[in-house]
Amino acid sequence: MMSKNLFWAEVAENSKRRRWLIILSWLTWFFYYPVGMEIVMSRTRFFISQGRFESQKSIQTYLIQNAAKWLQMNSIVPFVISIVAILCAVQGFSYLYNRRKVDFYYSMPVKKERRFAVITVNSVLIFLVPYLANILLAVIVAVLNVGISDMLPLMGTVLAGILAGLLLFTGTFALTAIAVMLTGNLVIAMVATAVFLFYESVVKWIFYLLQEYFYDYFSYNAQNFTLHFSPAALYFKWMEFLQNMRSGNIDDVFSVFSIFWLLFLLAGLFLAIACICYWKRPAEAAGKTMAFPKTKGIIKLLLTVPCTLFAGLVLISIVGIGEKGIYNMPIIVFGMAVTLLVSNCVIEVIYEQDIKAAFKKKYQIVISGVCVAVIFCIFNFDLTGYDKWIPKAEKLDNAVVIIHQISGGQNYWDEGFTYIDTPAHYLKKEGIKNIEAIRELSSKKGGTKEDISVMCEVAYRMKNGNTIWRQFPISASEEETLNKIMEDKAFKESAYQIYEDSLYEDFKLCSEKKVTYNFGIGMENLPEEDLDIIRELLIKDLNQTGYRTLRDELICGRLEFTARFNSNYQADLYRYNIYPSYTNLIGYLKEKGIYKESVPAPEDIERITVTKYYNNEESYYYRSGMNNGAVLSMDDNEVIREFTDEEQIRELTQALHPAVFENRFKNIVSDNYSVNIRLKSSVLNSAYYRGSTEYGILLDKIPDWLEKEMAHE
Repeated sequence: MMSKNLFWAEVAENSKRRRWLIILSWLTWFFYYPVGMEIVMSRTRFFISQGRFESQKSIQTYLIQNAAKWLQMNSIVPFVISIVAILCAVQGFSYLYNRRKVDFYYSMPVKKERRFAVITVNSVLIFLVPYLANILLAVIVAVLNVGISDMLPLMGTVLAGILAGLLLFTGTFALTAIAVMLTGNLVIAMVATAVFLFYESVVKWIFYLLQEYFYDYFSYNAQNFTLHFSPAALYFKWMEFLQNMRSGNIDDVFSVFSIFWLLFLLAGLFLAIACICYWKRPAEAAGKTMAFPKTKGIIKLLLTVPCTLFAGLVLISIVGIGEKGIYNMPIIVFGMAVTLLVSNCVIEVIYEQDIKAAFKKKYQIVISGVCVAVIFCIFNFDLTGYDKWIPKAEKLDNAVVIIHQISGGQNYWDEGFTYIDTPAHYLKKEGIKNIEAIRELSSKKGGTKEDISVMCEVAYRMKNGNTIWRQFPISASEEETLNKIMEDKAFKESAYQIYEDSLYEDFKLCSEKKVTYNFGIGMENLPEEDLDIIRELLIKDLNQTGYRTLRDELICGRLEFTARFNSNYQADLYRYNIYPSYTNLIGYLKEKGIYKESVPAPEDIERITVTKYYNNEESYYYRSGMNNGAVLSMDDNEVIREFTDEEQIRELTQALHPAVFENRFKNIVSDNYSVNIRLKSSVLNSAYYRGSTEYGILLDKIPDWLEKEMAHE
């Protein structure tokens, strides 16, 4: 009992020397939580007073949401917790940098472990007591504005956030304490703290850039910035899991608690390391750069290698690497060698506090250089076979295939009409089980320069639970292989979200929704009561769609499903092209009498304006009257002419394709021509005012006379 009382007496005595830190902690959390909550509630009630809510229930919901946002995780709280933890660690152990104070404390009959425990417990209390008290005050403020019954469901998340905050503080405090124990002065300690906090993320970022620069088939989705040794990163991950679980987005409780235990173990591990370093730290380390000589070489290596690799990446971004660096590699290697030498010398000078010691340990420069050379060669020469890798059939379970030419024209939506990025959407779907087709696709990556390449992004789901991403082009001539992929049911259900029953039912429940038939130059709304029929017919046509359809057929229309999800946001839920082979959908449109050709009949056109773009060095400019059907303008970049002759218009209409319908799988439209159609006033109606009069000219149907007419005079 005496020992216990004496320990707390020592904690109280330690607090007397840390009053400014206690006051700072109290003021910080007081102004953030209770004062901040009162400001949030006042602003919320002011907004409510403007009369923008229709019912008391919606008002109450709005109040609860704003109170919850302030009490739950955001980016400010972990930042403040980390700052408080760093200050507590540095201030608590700062006496280690003063030799007289070290001699004084070490002469006292108190074990090092006990003194470490006193400072640590006192630091936790400096953070935790004000933190808890002010959260409680903020909850009281929220209850007074919202009501206790409405706040009770949030208390579980608030308590989890408090526990996460405590573990974040402990982990950051311990990590900073390690930095303090390893160094001999305050400046170096702060630098070491920054290195410890951000080292893992910086190294991962450098290796990500190396993959991006050197691997031809690297996928951005392969980047993995999950940090395992960062208390702040684990804090965010845990709170994210808790919020998703509370909103019903995840049911994996095990993942939530695994993150908690990892954060708990990490904080404990860092505390243990800090305690060992404190126990072993020599008294004469005060004033020196590093407290433990044996750590100097390791730390130097861990700093100079990523620093040199980063310098190489900077040079690559400036001069490029050409064909595997044949032309610019000497510059890059030289720059990296200089960086390696300078960084080693600077660190050694800091260690020894003597500029003459720059080249004292030349063997460490050699070791660093070898490590850099090995890592750089692994990526530059692809020694791991990254680009050549093809999954073995017996190890592959299924694969998700994203065709950019298809996904690029789609928006994907999650529950509640929240936007979800393309890879996340595809990963939620069942993958393609045709293993041989996946391996065949992977073996033909590379594409050709002669035609448009089909850009594929593949997530290989391995039987061991890993997901491996690759991105690569496939030659557009690989018909059989691409057909096997695009005709697969799993691919269609991932690429086209119209197959998803739940999202479609939510769309039908929207108060403001419409389905529009876009035929290029005009648009028509389809009957809302036919939604189910339209969807059924579209799915029938999609079931028959393969790669050849998308590549060889000209788009003749587009269906656009638009919904207003809330009072302020309207978006296209689905956008699907219509091809001539879509007989089910086209049959429905013809039955309704609204099917239109994407190019108007020649007799309905008043005039056609054609622009041809040039990139000549000669400069021409000419302008004539606007009403005589002659040249409108001519300069060094373009020639513009109008055509009103019936025969010319008839020939041109056979070569036109709506500019809004882009064929992504084949070059079919000339980049040199742009066409604008002017319809006769007698045929115009409301549908045409919603369309686009811009057209392109099909490459294989450009009239010979047009080339002559559009030439420079």
